[in-house]
Amino acid sequence: MAFKEWAAVCDALCTGQVDLILRKGGIHERRGEFRPEHDRFWLMATRFHQDAADLAPSLRGSLPTPPPEGVVRLPGWCEVTETWRLDEEAELEALRGRHALSDETALQRFRYKEPGLWAIAVRVWVPEEPVEIADSPKYGGCRSWVDLPEPPAADLRAVGGPAAG
Repeated sequence: MAFKEWAAVCDALCTGQVDLILRKGGIHERRGEFRPEHDRFWLMATRFHQDAADLAPSLRGSLPTPPPEGVVRLPGWCEVTETWRLDEEAELEALRGRHALSDETALQRFRYKEPGLWAIAVRVWVPEEPVEIADSPKYGGCRSWVDLPEPPAADLRAVGGPAAG
């Protein structure tokens, strides 16, 4: 299983700058709502809707280099350590620095349609070289989870994040 996320967020997770993913949901997901369906997954880096202005200021200057045309990058593997729903705006303040979004973007996502967001704390492992697979139309669309044709083989090393110490 792979989890689609902005390439810049994947990079921040895989370099240990953040250890938390904030998610609202995609239009192709049931009722447009995200569900934390899997507790282990590959990150699938995407640039769909990615905008440097939506990232935390410290992450805006170094967006990762895209893979070649027709290729999808799987830069890391995650294990969920905790998942919870944020129901109050004030909860976002305590998470600043643990996720890759700007304060404005996190708040905008929280307020979109129905208030709330999912927070997913992860432990990340990265391969020596990013895993790359052939792109497929089945990976497209606004959805969080995609099935991979087979589990990628890679030697992984753990990454320490903000909450790892």
